[in-house]
Amino acid sequence: MSGPDLPSGKSLPPIAFELTDEEAGLAAHRAGWRLALEGRLGPAHRAPLAIFAAYLAGLAALSWTQALGERPIAAALLVGAIAFASWRTAQHWRLRRALASAWSAMNALRQAGPIVVEIAHEGVSLRSADARRAWRYADCREAEIVGQLLYIWPTGAMPLVAPLRAMGETEPATALEFIRARLA
Repeated sequence: MSGPDLPSGKSLPPIAFELTDEEAGLAAHRAGWRLALEGRLGPAHRAPLAIFAAYLAGLAALSWTQALGERPIAAALLVGAIAFASWRTAQHWRLRRALASAWSAMNALRQAGPIVVEIAHEGVSLRSADARRAWRYADCREAEIVGQLLYIWPTGAMPLVAPLRAMGETEPATALEFIRARLA
């Protein structure tokens, strides 16, 4: 867990910045999608589509063999379509709630004014005029650079975001390597 050598020997230089509207929007969009889809792309997420397809295939077979009349098949198709559409609508609104929550969190961060992110050996912290939060690396699951933003993803929370433009003399790749080396 040593990671790259640091100039100060203790931590990376603090990253001071103010999020722009564009950066806050990009971070909110990524955070909302990622948090909404977390753990949702496995077999359980695809199962309703597979069930609906099998249901339609079964109805097609019953119709082709004329085991059921035209009206029961039409009624069964209608019931299946309503059930599948209801499930999709529920998923859509869950995603919209996650996106709205992410937009709200990133907008609050943007409106907080100057922000300082500190990346130390023990963990990462964020300070602003109205908030101070800190996470140990054991409480974070991933760090990544996407576009011009550094994301540090605490488990079950909105990401800590820092624009690369604010990193000064610190190379973004060095900071990312330093963080990833300490993640549990």
